[in-house]
Amino acid sequence: MPCYNRVLIETGQQKADETSFANGRVPDIVIREVEYIHTLSERITALIASNERVLRVHSRYIWTLGFFASALRGVCMGFGWAMGTTILVAIFALFLKSFDSVPLVGEFVHRIMQYLRER
Repeated sequence: MPCYNRVLIETGQQKADETSFANGRVPDIVIREVEYIHTLSERITALIASNERVLRVHSRYIWTLGFFASALRGVCMGFGWAMGTTILVAIFALFLKSFDSVPLVGEFVHRIMQYLRER
């Protein structure tokens, strides 16, 4: 290792001289920094694993929510179609009621009106 020109690393009140690398001795601050970096690396790895688990659960939740939202949408659309059809049939029946007195169509309309009343 090269010998550095008196570069000091401050650690609180203690100062380590980097020239001690040349003597084969590693300063305590370097050892602490390596341990700190190793701890950070383990924490980052754990965070990535945790993030992957969260994403799997989140995607399953979104899929389930999407399924139920689609099912609810289908039920609401079916209900809307039924209500709309009922309203249109009622309007059509009122419209046919006005043709009850027309000679050729009157008997046909009268039978349709009887059928609707029975049901």
